[in-house]
Amino acid sequence: MSSGITLVTGATGHLGANLVHRLLADGEQVRVMMRAERDNGAMDGLDVERVYADLRNSEEVSAAVRGCDIGQERSYEQESHAHSH
Repeated sequence: MSSGITLVTGATGHLGANLVHRLLADGEQVRVMMRAERDNGAMDGLDVERVYADLRNSEEVSAAVRGCDIGQERSYEQESHAHSH
């Protein structure tokens, strides 16, 4: 578990929502960056901090990143099994 906040962009999509669930299960503090005009229902009922920002707006992204863990790389991989014949 890290000591800071982990920012997840794309949290309302399939992969992002799964990542958010994994981080929360690992005891992480999570901040999700969402766009206000999108369907953000994937985050309903989750203990996350919500920030409304657009990746194309550097000021909004800077505000979203403020206070998050920076320079700490973590990798969360989803196992996939390929069947060869």
